[in-house]
This record gives sequence, structure tokens and C-alpha cells, in this order.
Amino acid sequence: ARRPALALYPLLDAFSADTEAEYRRWCDERQVEPIVWSAPPAWKHSLRDAAAELLAGSERPDAFLAMEDDIGLEVAAACVDSEMRMPEDVKVVVVADRTTFPGMPLTTIELNPEATATAAVDLLIDLVEDPASVTRRAVGVPVRLVQRAST
Repeated sequence: ARRPALALYPLLDAFSADTEAEYRRWCDERQVEPIVWSAPPAWKHSLRDAAAELLAGSERPDAFLAMEDDIGLEVAAACVDSEMRMPEDVKVVVVADRTTFPGMPLTTIELNPEATATAAVDLLIDLVEDPASVTRRAVGVPVRLVQRAST
């Protein structure tokens, strides 16, 4: 992909901020112009219509990393509506806590919510049982890439 876009909701949470920062670092290292698409809230504007507008532009992305499953589904639907082929014309990858999308063979980065919950509960128990022993630290949780026809 020469013009990969990061598609996310304009949220002020650490996950979104960290993801955007890492995406921009990745683009900078490869001398690729970052395209950060802040998906509109569904009540304001149809995600599919907004994605179609982006895809119709002269500087359209040739790949999307969608940070929510509904964003990925609507980007993929906009591709189909615009008669763009996945993955030939545009690639779509979804970061989600599920791996199946009925009717859409989307490549998924599965976040593994069970392992995330287990790690969070373990840290909370440690904090309750011995607050002095708990230090701020990063906890790694394995993710899984499920490749399908969209890439």
C-alpha cells in the first residue's frame, strides 16, 4: 500500500491516541504521508457515505486500518458500492474483538478481549492485596492476525 489510512473515531482515549501516534511514526519512517480519517458519529453522517466520499477523492487511500468493526464494515461496503475490488483496488484491515463479519471476508487483527480482561483482573487483585507491590508497567496481551480476502 502506498497510501494507507488510519480510520478511527475521534475519541480521546489512550488506545486511540497511542494507535494514531504509532501510525504517524510508521508513516514518518517510510516517508509516507499519513491519512488519519476521523469517522463521523453515525448519528451525524452515514459512515458508508463518508467513506465513499473519501474513496471518491483524487487522493484516495489504497488501504485502511479500521480501528472499530463498524468502521471497517462500512468502509468495505463503500468499496463494494463504488465497485472497488478488495484487495486489488483497496485493502481493508479491521482491529476488533471479534473475527467474523457475516458477508464480508475482512482481514482482522483480533484484540483478544479475554486475555485483556484476565490481565486487568490480575493487576487489580495485585493492587487490592498489596498496593505497595504494584508499579506502573505495560502488560503485553497477544493479538492474532486473521487474514482474509480483503488484503
